[in-house]
Amino acid sequence: QDLAAAGYWEGCDRCRRSFSSTFQANLTFFQTVVAGDSWGTIAVPVIEAHPETACVFIGSLMTLVFGVLNLIVAVIVDTFASPPSTQTS
Repeated sequence: QDLAAAGYWEGCDRCRRSFSSTFQANLTFFQTVVAGDSWGTIAVPVIEAHPETACVFIGSLMTLVFGVLNLIVAVIVDTFASPPSTQTS
């Protein structure tokens, strides 16, 4: 609420209420980290005002990125590790 009062989000209607409740905060966090939407609008002013929140935002983003990367690598490795099927007639 301090950032909204300071005028960080003047052009954004949703930004003023983005952390007004637990539900709104979770929705904002999901939108920012998982969807990658409004990273510069929401996360950057919060990190600039409270640098300790960088650990939460960046840690969550890295966990998500490496989790998806792990899934992709697992599918590729599994595909190439399985023996080729040979058809004999």
